[in-house]
Amino acid sequence: MVTGSEGLCWNLSIVENQLFLHQHEGLSIVNENGIKKINEKEIGSWFITKLNDDKYLEGTYFGLNIYNENLEKTKIDFNESSRIFEIGKEAIWISHDYRGAYRIILNEELNKIKSVKYYNENNGFPSKIDVNVFKINKEIIFTSEEGIYKYDQENDTILPHKRLNEIFGKKTNLKRLIQDNFGNVWFVEGQKVGYLRLNDILTEKDINKIYLPQIEDKLVEH
Repeated sequence: MVTGSEGLCWNLSIVENQLFLHQHEGLSIVNENGIKKINEKEIGSWFITKLNDDKYLEGTYFGLNIYNENLEKTKIDFNESSRIFEIGKEAIWISHDYRGAYRIILNEELNKIKSVKYYNENNGFPSKIDVNVFKINKEIIFTSEEGIYKYDQENDTILPHKRLNEIFGKKTNLKRLIQDNFGNVWFVEGQKVGYLRLNDILTEKDINKIYLPQIEDKLVEH
């Protein structure tokens, strides 16, 4: 047990060889001496990643924070819980379990929001419930209660993802899609865990989902 890590721990993130701990009590750095709280006054950290070469983006109970290289924080004017988000070419996408998805564009200085748009069943999702955003092969995709979707930038709408729905099925509700450093895609489908090999994904041949039943009973959802 790492000293100071007691309580609700939601996630661990590694960014440029630095280990971050995400807790109900907030964001901390983990090192050989234990943990160091980044911001004593803020609770509820979900995840952190690189925004660009010298900035970090953190999702919290209460929206988004941007940190510089010295981990000095700028609070962004967006107040929805940001547990799952992805950074696309032109926008930050945030999914919400009960509200669909948000598309956020920052200003050039990356310290203020330029625009926010909300997407739900009126924009192509089957429902605003249980939408999750992920990035696979540099493409922003969404899982839902009824299949997998993508963003159509030309028409500013959400459309079914033909290739991934062929692989997983149009009614499949995936909870997680994560691409590893080798390009393979790991997924959580109900209580099942498995992966797809990159070489199979990039071809048009039939793809076999490889399941790992030995870890199914070890899943914990938050």
